[in-house]
Amino acid sequence: MHSVVLIATKMDVHAAKYLVVNCNEVTMINNRSLVSIHTYLLEGFKHIPILLHLERLVGGDNVDNLTNVILKSLMVNGGLTIEEINNKLISFGFNGVVVFTCVHNGVITQITKKATPFMFDVHCVAHWTNLIMQTLSMQPLMHKLEGFLQATYTYFSSSPKRHLEQCKLAQLLETKRNKLLHNVETKWISMLSLANKVLVKYKSLVVRMNDDLG
Repeated sequence: MHSVVLIATKMDVHAAKYLVVNCNEVTMINNRSLVSIHTYLLEGFKHIPILLHLERLVGGDNVDNLTNVILKSLMVNGGLTIEEINNKLISFGFNGVVVFTCVHNGVITQITKKATPFMFDVHCVAHWTNLIMQTLSMQPLMHKLEGFLQATYTYFSSSPKRHLEQCKLAQLLETKRNKLLHNVETKWISMLSLANKVLVKYKSLVVRMNDDLG
């Protein structure tokens, strides 16, 4: 099965006029590092995603090793030569870690020197947004808002009875009964999902809290 998928991937990558590559390096709970390499085939205004490679970084997450793993993946799993990489690869996306961004000797700089001098890099928008949200969290108003959302989640999630009654009330008021989502600090901008849920269920939440207050 793997060989069939690999052949199909090479055919698709070879047929594409332009490519965009996205790379993410993660550390698992056992401190092992993995790198996932995705390519996006550009057809008109459509991006077609393909998982090119998922590999454990045996040699570490240093610049030289990451650069070699990425270029090797494009050549072995994508079936491209260095010249084809130069002609097809127009953009490289990453999540902003220093090993990629260092101007003098980062991964982006090395790939540009070795394979594709005209490629431009794109810092992950979700990562930028998360950094902005972290900065905003230091402001008093945003800090209070996050506290309110967290307290609302805790109030209903800690009591199955409250949750059930709130669902019944939401049905009566013809609002959505979706469960409130927990804010997970290790996930980017997870507070946004909780805020959206509170806004959707706001009417039933207010009625339920007023009843509890007497």
